[in-house]
Amino acid sequence: MELLKAEIIAQAIIEKLLPHCEEGRLHIAGSIRRKKADVGDIEILCIGKKIPFGQPALFEEVETELSYTLAQEFVNTVNNLGSVLQGSPTGNAMKILLPEGIKLDLFIPNEYDYFRMLAIRTGSQWYAHNIIAVGWRKQGWVGTENGLRKIHQCFQVNRDTDTKKKWKCQWTHPTLPPVWKSEEEFFEWINVPYINPEKRNQ
Repeated sequence: MELLKAEIIAQAIIEKLLPHCEEGRLHIAGSIRRKKADVGDIEILCIGKKIPFGQPALFEEVETELSYTLAQEFVNTVNNLGSVLQGSPTGNAMKILLPEGIKLDLFIPNEYDYFRMLAIRTGSQWYAHNIIAVGWRKQGWVGTENGLRKIHQCFQVNRDTDTKKKWKCQWTHPTLPPVWKSEEEFFEWINVPYINPEKRNQ
């Protein structure tokens, strides 16, 4: 699909999701963000709003930490975007076939990992692997299913069928990276110069 048409579809999705997402946690990623002339699919990152689940007891002297659950409005809006092919709004990723005939990859990362995921999902694949991932590796970190972890606290879980290295943290209380407040802050942390997305097309 040509870029302009894909941008219009993506922006319409953004407008639907915006009232139901955490402030500043809704971004178009992928080839649209990189301004590629041809777009294979639409990629969007978001974090849905959460509401308190349960209330502390009346007159309770010890402050109780509330649990939170995903707002139903977010769940309903996501499920109504098109035909869900894979995943759910309560997971970390979904594939949705939109009415316009193009697929949407919707990524729902954790708050602490949001801007790392934005950088990775913006791409390109080459840039994410050879620039971004190399950057955090030089700082002594590896990527796991739970985010970045110190390499000496992890082990590889490669199988013969794996095409790339996979890491699993073996520490119960691992060293955690900071919670980045922007993509620029994440790039600074991995000691990689920030460049605009449209220049990441290698």
